[in-house]
Amino acid sequence: MHDIKEEALVELYSRIKFYRTEFALKTCKRNPDRPVNDYAYPALFIIEGKDSIIEHSSRSGLGYPAKRSCNVLIELVVDSTVTNIKSLFYNVRKAVFTKQIADPSSPTRLTPILAFDPESGVDASIREVDFDGPFSLQIPNVLGMSVNFELIYIDNGLGG
Repeated sequence: MHDIKEEALVELYSRIKFYRTEFALKTCKRNPDRPVNDYAYPALFIIEGKDSIIEHSSRSGLGYPAKRSCNVLIELVVDSTVTNIKSLFYNVRKAVFTKQIADPSSPTRLTPILAFDPESGVDASIREVDFDGPFSLQIPNVLGMSVNFELIYIDNGLGG
């Protein structure tokens, strides 16, 4: 079974992780499992949120394949060593849409498509919904900014 959602989330993580050194991120985690103050800053977290069907198929009584929308929150957390959180945040946001090309001499390409299933011809794409911050995280000298994305993909459902 081809899991296009998981493939898209892995691609999203790898796009950001590619710039980890350039952005001086000390932590880059997908679905973190510890409190934010347990990590080294600057830190970036990718958190999967609510996943909803936005369009059912009328081809079968089951409603599949279905178009789904998964909320993906990217949160940037910095301490006082980062003097311009907004600049770093905008660079992280741009990285979400930057596809790396295998040939280093080729230019990077901006695209919302994170994954493609050649068997079905279906893709998974991402679009920005909103962002928030900078805001306090109730930890001394620590600020956060977050951007909410919507991952749109087709779920073939029931093992398909």
